Amino acid sequence: MELLQGIAGVETLPPHLGQPLDVPATSWIHGDLHPDQVLIQGSGASLLDMDALRLGAIEEDLASWAADMLAFDDSASLDAAVVLANLQDLYRTVGGASVDKERLRALTIIELFERAAAAVRRLEEGAFVHASRLVAVARSITGQGS
Repeated sequence: MELLQGIAGVETLPPHLGQPLDVPATSWIHGDLHPDQVLIQGSGASLLDMDALRLGAIEEDLASWAADMLAFDDSASLDAAVVLANLQDLYRTVGGASVDKERLRALTIIELFERAAAAVRRLEEGAFVHASRLVAVARSITGQGS
């Protein structure tokens, strides 16, 4: 969070977001799931880059995917609540177990902050603008708006 100091909204996020989450290890998860880790072949799909495969909570993979969708939405047209709801619905449709919605929200916020901090740390062009947008998305997930 230190890298994000000075970005509007960071200081008003709920303090529990900076604390470790109790995330049960109940399923095998990819551990680094985002769109470029899926190979679509015909009507099937395969996961790539399984080096982070481990026991974890499915919400970790779903949060990683959601954060990528939200982080790289250059038009800023995606609504975080809709993305999370659609992702949960899709996961259930393909046979996934129930999802802890609060854990998914918290993990998605953490993933957004990690992406924001990474952009600043790597000194990417427009990093502070990008990080500010991700903080605003995280605030929308907490119900604090932008």
